Amino acid sequence: MGPPTGGNPDLYAVYNGRIYVFGSEECQTRFKAAPEKYLETPAPPKTPPTAEMVKRGQALIAKAAESLGGAKLDQLVSLERKDARAADTKTTLTLSFPDTLRLDTIRPNFSLSSVVTPAEAFFIVNSRVNAMPDENRAAIVKELNRELVVLLRARTRPDFNVATNGKTEGAAEYVDVELAGFTTTLGIDPTTGRIVSQAYHGRGPGAVLGDIAINYSDYRTVDGLSLPFKITATFEGEPFPALTATVETITLNGQIDASSFKKPKS
Repeated sequence: MGPPTGGNPDLYAVYNGRIYVFGSEECQTRFKAAPEKYLETPAPPKTPPTAEMVKRGQALIAKAAESLGGAKLDQLVSLERKDARAADTKTTLTLSFPDTLRLDTIRPNFSLSSVVTPAEAFFIVNSRVNAMPDENRAAIVKELNRELVVLLRARTRPDFNVATNGKTEGAAEYVDVELAGFTTTLGIDPTTGRIVSQAYHGRGPGAVLGDIAINYSDYRTVDGLSLPFKITATFEGEPFPALTATVETITLNGQIDASSFKKPKS
């Protein structure tokens, strides 16, 4: 559910021999109606890619990284991106590479900040500080891998695996990427190296699991990097406002206040 949510032990359900506790009657009712929509299950085994598929996938990823910025991408020290989203929502993603992040979400009468550093992780909900459970931390770090800058910077890691999947559509060729438990499919223009889309299985509205598709457009050059300023997302084929964004500003290697990553005393 995002920010820390307390569970009510009177609101529970038993499914396949396990007890699930809920924070609201609405969540309990939805889960009971279709538990399989909320529980992650292991993906069925895939046929291993051929050596040629791996080689082609690596070549496309290399071209995509070069299109995004090449050496400048790998030399990034920090990134700050401010987005406008639906329902008067503003988000600010601040990354201090390699392993520190802050995500601020501001809505009318509500603010949520998620902070992850090597030393600690916490939420700030409407100025109240809450510790971040390990499960939330792992989920945020995993979700961060869908960010193109983060994903392509990881291409030299030993746990980064890529291969084409044989699918093409229009000007795009598709590659499957696996990284630290995160699996996604990138649509890459083989001529320009530009990433035009991303698709993966994740949580949509109400935490339901399903297929998420993201299209990238309006690429602009920022300090030597070519980055998308328009992000359009769907969940199971329907508009997904939570991930749809118009980028307002991107700042690379700017001055970041180190105190923004420190837990307030309040």
